[in-house]
Amino acid sequence: MDNEFRMRRIARRVIYSWPVVALAGIITLWLGFSTVRLYVQQRPLSQASKALEADVVAAEQQTAALKERVRRLQTPAGVEEEVRDRFQVRRPDERVLVI
Repeated sequence: MDNEFRMRRIARRVIYSWPVVALAGIITLWLGFSTVRLYVQQRPLSQASKALEADVVAAEQQTAALKERVRRLQTPAGVEEEVRDRFQVRRPDERVLVI
């Protein structure tokens, strides 16, 4: 029993000695600075990632719109509509009404 008490007292003396406390403080400061540094580095990357995700969504929407336009242009009615819109032409049996 006396030996156990003595071992605990020695262990307590070593754990609370100034070199061990100083080492624990240095480790704590190092971990704190490392955490802050990683956060500062990660923040712009997170913002850039969000911007890139928005660009991907916009590109996917544009791709879908272009695929729809291609699908429409593969039909005779779609081709006729596109020609009329771009070149303002009419069929021989039509009249043009200017408003």
